[in-house]
Amino acid sequence: AGLRAKLESAAAAKAGEMEALRRPAGRVSICYVANAPFFNLFRESLTVRRELGWHTTLLNLTGINNTFQRDYFDRVQGFGGDLRALLQAVAELDPDIIQVLGWHHTYYLPMVFRLRFPDRPVLCEFQDLVSAFLDKAEYVSLWGQAPAEAELEHTAERYIMENMDGLLFPYVREAAGFLASRYALRCPTLSLPAYPFPGFFAPERTGESPERKRNRLLFVGGLPATNDPDSVFGDAKLLNLLPDLLDQDLQFTVFNNPLLPTDLAVYYPEHLELARQRMNYRFLPGVPPDRLRDYAGLYDYGVMLYRFDGVRVSRDHLSAVLPSKFYAYMEMGLPILVSAELASVADLVRTHEVGLVLAPEDIARLG
Repeated sequence: AGLRAKLESAAAAKAGEMEALRRPAGRVSICYVANAPFFNLFRESLTVRRELGWHTTLLNLTGINNTFQRDYFDRVQGFGGDLRALLQAVAELDPDIIQVLGWHHTYYLPMVFRLRFPDRPVLCEFQDLVSAFLDKAEYVSLWGQAPAEAELEHTAERYIMENMDGLLFPYVREAAGFLASRYALRCPTLSLPAYPFPGFFAPERTGESPERKRNRLLFVGGLPATNDPDSVFGDAKLLNLLPDLLDQDLQFTVFNNPLLPTDLAVYYPEHLELARQRMNYRFLPGVPPDRLRDYAGLYDYGVMLYRFDGVRVSRDHLSAVLPSKFYAYMEMGLPILVSAELASVADLVRTHEVGLVLAPEDIARLG
C-alpha cells in the first residue's frame, strides 16, 4: 500500500505519467524491460509499431539517459534503480507481452520477471551469453566479479534458457545451434531479432568522383572504458588497433554509443589524448541510429576490425555474435571492413558482397 501511494504521488506530480503508460484499448501491448537498453530494442519497437500496430513501452531500471529514447517507443519511463517500483509499474501496465533484456550483471532481471509474472508471456533477449563469453572462473580472475555474482549469473542463464516463453539471440541462425548442446531449450528461439530499419536508410549517393580516394573510416558503437581489463575488452577498446590504421593514409572516426555516459574525459582519456596527437583520428559522442544517415556521405567504410591478441573472450562468442553496428552500416549504405575472426559477420559480408573480410596481417596495409 505504501509503495502504491508513493507511485501514485509521483505520477500526479508528473501530470499523470503513470496513467499515460496504460495501453490503449484494442492494441497489442509489449513492454520492454532493461537495466539499460541497446539499439536492437529500438529497431524492434519501431518495426512492431509500424508493421503490426502494437503499443510499445520501454521501462529502464536505472533511468533514462537520453530523452531521444522517447522517439522510438510509445512510452518510456526510468526507475532510478528501484526494482520494486519497476515491477509494480509492469503489473499496472498489464501488457500482453513482457520482453526483458539479459546482459552482463543483470541476468537476474529476466529470472525475476519470469517468477513474478508466471501467467504472462515473458521473453528474454540476450545481448551476450554469459556462458559463451568467458569461462566462469575468468569472470572472477579477469573481470573481478565476486564468486557469488559469477555463480548467480550462470545459474540465472540456465533458468532463463529452460523457463522462458521465448528467447532472442544476437546470432545468425546457424551459429545459435551450439545452445542446444548446453541447455534443454523448451521454447521458441529467434535469431537476428532486428534487421536494418528502412526508416533509418541514408539516401543513395550520387555525384561522387570515382577517382576520389576511399580512406574515411567510421566506427559506430560503444567502447569500454579505458580502465576495463584488457584481457576481456582489449579488442573492443580499439587502442591496440588504432596505431596500425592511423600510420596509414586513413581517416578514422569513432561515434561512441549515445546511450553511454557523455563525460568522455572521465571514461576515455586515452582516446581523447590520441585524438589530440593525431590529426586523422576523431573520437566523438554518438548520435541516435535514425540520425546516422545524416553523416553517411562523410565516410567510405564502416569498421568492424579488431586485434584479439591477449583477449580471453570465447571464440564461440566471437564467431557467432552479430553486433548491431552491422545494421547501422547497412542503413548508412557503407561497405564493411570486418575481421575474419567475426565469422558470422564475415560470412554475411562475403555472401552478399557488402564489404571486405580482413585477416590480422591485412590491417597494417589497408591504406
